Amino acid sequence: MSSEIDLIYMEWQEAIRDRYNIKGEQVVVAKPSNPAHLSILKEMCLKAGFTSDQANSILLILEKDDDKYKSIGYGRYKLKTDIGPDGKAKEGTPTFTKDDAGNYVKSGEDDEKKDDEEKKEKPETNPNFAKDGEEPEPGQSTVDGDHLTSKKPEKEEEPKPDGTPVKPLSSTQEKTIDDAVNVAKEEIQKLDNEIDQIEDESLKERKEGERERLKEFVSSFEKFKNAKTQEERVEAVRTMVEFDMLSRNAPSRSANAKRKVYLTENVTGLDYKELMPGGSGTAVTNMISDIIDDEGLHVDMRNSSADRQLAKVSGDHNETGVVAMLDPSEENQNIYEEWREDYSNLAGSDNKAHEQNKEAAKTVKEYLSNMKPPCDVDKAEAMGHLGNDEIKQKYKIDPKKNPTDLFVFCKDGRRIGISAKIYSNPRSITMKNSGTKSAGSHYLDDPSIDEQLDALKEKHNIGNNPSAEDKVAFKHEYLKLWHKSMIELSKSTAGQQKLLDMWKEIHGCGEGVATLITNKSTGESVLRDEDYYCNPPVPLEVDFNGKKISVNLGSEGGVVEMVCKTEKDGSVKLLFQHISKSK
Repeated sequence: MSSEIDLIYMEWQEAIRDRYNIKGEQVVVAKPSNPAHLSILKEMCLKAGFTSDQANSILLILEKDDDKYKSIGYGRYKLKTDIGPDGKAKEGTPTFTKDDAGNYVKSGEDDEKKDDEEKKEKPETNPNFAKDGEEPEPGQSTVDGDHLTSKKPEKEEEPKPDGTPVKPLSSTQEKTIDDAVNVAKEEIQKLDNEIDQIEDESLKERKEGERERLKEFVSSFEKFKNAKTQEERVEAVRTMVEFDMLSRNAPSRSANAKRKVYLTENVTGLDYKELMPGGSGTAVTNMISDIIDDEGLHVDMRNSSADRQLAKVSGDHNETGVVAMLDPSEENQNIYEEWREDYSNLAGSDNKAHEQNKEAAKTVKEYLSNMKPPCDVDKAEAMGHLGNDEIKQKYKIDPKKNPTDLFVFCKDGRRIGISAKIYSNPRSITMKNSGTKSAGSHYLDDPSIDEQLDALKEKHNIGNNPSAEDKVAFKHEYLKLWHKSMIELSKSTAGQQKLLDMWKEIHGCGEGVATLITNKSTGESVLRDEDYYCNPPVPLEVDFNGKKISVNLGSEGGVVEMVCKTEKDGSVKLLFQHISKSK
């Protein structure tokens, strides 16, 4: 078995090098002391045909050196045999550090006890009084005539930190860290309770791994917050990087740049934007990103496609979760569990989203109970994740007009359609995503817009690796065509009716669909009746700022904003967003 272990060890080193490689340069090697690396090794052992017990034995063989040492802080270690019963290192014993390969290297010895002659001599007189003719020491007294005077002891200076001192974090920066750490501690407690109930060994082991990573996250971030030196901050960030806890966007060092740092799926239960309230980079993420650059650490980049995928899965998580709580059938529960797992794998906070779904389901139940007559739920089905053809065939509706994401079937035979929207800012909701091939003809009775579309795409290289300037110019010219046509419509009664028809179609009016809106930031939810958006006062006003068109109901009403989106395949989309007025 020894030769097999050697082979697996070499393959393990290659796997770790490949995972943390930058431009062909080896930056990280497999470390027996790194739990994340050991987790990868165990998976490799199991795939190679070893039993779980054998895999654990291999891990123990590689971890044997770690068993001999104990951390004394700041990246230093002592032999366990040199640690006394009081938990303190014995004087005169060697100190060790780890090299890049995880090996223990002797770095020096503790200071020997000072010679007896260096100790302070015992005072020959009362230590509380100074000798005649001498300046009293701090804390000593002297006699001045009939009065006893004393010299106050000077305040002792705090020992200087062993490293490069850093400015303490502000209260705002500390709160950012504390909020994330507190969420992690709550997740650890939940895992403690969950693990105690698990009988399946493989599942129990996976959950225990999640818990250990969360503990490392808490420890590292608290070390980062309380660090007195830059070296301590670097050590905290390095630990999080080694556990694959961080990803980020393309870094920039410009003075006003807010460098974003995200949490990965390895920080179970925390939202990937947990370090960035509001979604923007912060002073804390700037510091972390700078350390990553300065130390040559490697983290994966989180691109916009990952964000779009998470947004899509977030919607499915919400829809299937509400349905499973309205109708907890085995089928609905199974579908929901699949989306929960997908959401967690994309670094979404499943537990947080699950609680939001509970609140949303409660809102739907209240809505159904207040209907006349009340709807007694027979079953519920989510269908927002289905394809258009499946929806047409199963539910006999046109998904291009009907925005339903889930159906509730009442025991009296009624079918209630609900469109589910979940947003961090519920004041801005995408109501419709439309293609553009015949959009001008369909919405405005203006085919000239559609006829110019292809020429504009060719002019600005849309679908052929366009530059950022190309995209901006295309969107401006295309929306300018729409604005010109809509302004003409707004001048006549018939034209106003056409704009009103467009407004209603965007909102799904006439399809009998209510709109469930969940606030992703607060967890609050509201359910708008099917007619809520569908009777806007006229006339409608049309504005264009060069980037988007606004169909405005005036100072008291809402706004529909039209924005243009270009895809890599050359297609162009129109997004219609409902903007609510601030209260």
